[in-house]
Amino acid sequence: MGPLASTAFLKSIYSYNIGNNDEQLYPDVILHSISSVPDRTKSFADNNDDLFLERLRHNLEVLNCTGVNKIVVCCYTSHYVFPRLPAHILNKIISLVDLAAHELVEKREPSLLLATKGAYQKNLFNNNELCKNAEQYIIVPEDDDKERIHKIIYKTLKKGCDLESVYVDVKELTEKYNVKSFIAGCTEFHLLNEHILSKASPDISFIDPLITIAQNLDDFLG
Repeated sequence: MGPLASTAFLKSIYSYNIGNNDEQLYPDVILHSISSVPDRTKSFADNNDDLFLERLRHNLEVLNCTGVNKIVVCCYTSHYVFPRLPAHILNKIISLVDLAAHELVEKREPSLLLATKGAYQKNLFNNNELCKNAEQYIIVPEDDDKERIHKIIYKTLKKGCDLESVYVDVKELTEKYNVKSFIAGCTEFHLLNEHILSKASPDISFIDPLITIAQNLDDFLG
């Protein structure tokens, strides 16, 4: 789910972990990319949570059967149904929402939440004690800007289009809300974040759990 974000995450894992090692010592990663899973925001808006959950659960069971130690689901919005997953699957999932909340508490800097309409509507960042501790640092945009951000995700990022135009849009949004940081509350923004890191002097910071996982892979794998 989020095929471009997922492949970008895979690339990030190897970019941060190959070092001077032989290829045989690179991390073993299984990418299970099922683009046909129903759209999360639309599923929730249409009250089709159960259908989406069943498709998600089935594919996670398939992935789990490969013997993976940890699972990262490259879709924030889907995290809404995670509490309904079986324990043997849920215990392997690294929650992007929890990780982002933890980083917010450590960073202690107001950050603009960039997410899908589904994620906003389900209040993903208000569902546990860790998120409540981070709440004071989360800047939720106004409704008009939520629509704008959703369109950026669906019309540009999901189609792999011009990242520089997205950068300009995000810079405008952070300036409007008087912040210097944003939360990549949709994994599609991982594409933008790698673009930002490629700049000589990036003038905007972000919280992106996918980069955090890639940079600290050994710690997450235990």
